[in-house]
Amino acid sequence: MSEFREIDIELINPPPAPLRLEAEKTNIDELAESIKAIGLINPITIKPVNGRYEIIAGHRRFLACKKAGLKKIKAIVVEADDKKEAQIMLAENLARHDLTPLEEACAFKDAIEQLGHTPKSLGEAIGKSREYVIRRLRILDFPTDIQKALHERSISLSVAEELARVDDPETRARYLMSAIESQSSAKVVKSWVDMWEEARRSGLETEDLQYGILTPVKKDPIRITCQICGRMHPPQSVVSVIMCRECIAAINAILRELEKKDGRDIGDVNGGGSGGNV
Repeated sequence: MSEFREIDIELINPPPAPLRLEAEKTNIDELAESIKAIGLINPITIKPVNGRYEIIAGHRRFLACKKAGLKKIKAIVVEADDKKEAQIMLAENLARHDLTPLEEACAFKDAIEQLGHTPKSLGEAIGKSREYVIRRLRILDFPTDIQKALHERSISLSVAEELARVDDPETRARYLMSAIESQSSAKVVKSWVDMWEEARRSGLETEDLQYGILTPVKKDPIRITCQICGRMHPPQSVVSVIMCRECIAAINAILRELEKKDGRDIGDVNGGGSGGNV
């Protein structure tokens, strides 16, 4: 049972655990300006709780309405049990186009735990493949620093997956910083991690250079990964090139475009927001 009403905004509580990991101030400000100009187009969804109301869906719209100075807000009042509420929240939030991969992962986990979905059934419900769902769920096992960078859109999912292979926190932190500074493609980051793993397997001591490059301290034979083609080569077959940061960034940009054409990074970098009043 549901009912459309205008509710005093001061009687509404935010959701106890909003899906959005953070409410971006810029987006809230823009939405507030839109609401001032044309009003709230899509009502929020709420449920009665102890004489007040709690938001089921529309937390960002609620915050924007408060910022816009509205005293009352359009709302659909529903009597919802936990399962129905979870279904509403899942449908509402997955309809958005600006969720980060980490937020998607949190939503998928909730759907599996609260609604009894499997990765396959959830994928079918939202029009995605089973592999897409599983790939997002694996993000929840990533180290915190990688999750944070991915959520902040500093790196793509493919880059995050390569960095998550590094189990040494100090090495991973250096690689992450280099990847963000140089906007490195997944292929380049993979070459760093491959080289680090090869050095560790060979028992070599290494010294770290800028952009994650590892150089063996001892003279033991080692195969080095080319950061362009990704293949392993003996040391005598590779050359060192000194470049400025701008040139490195330009090369990385070209490599990222090539990866996108190959289909590897499609859908990994979430960009843009849904337009209008949503």
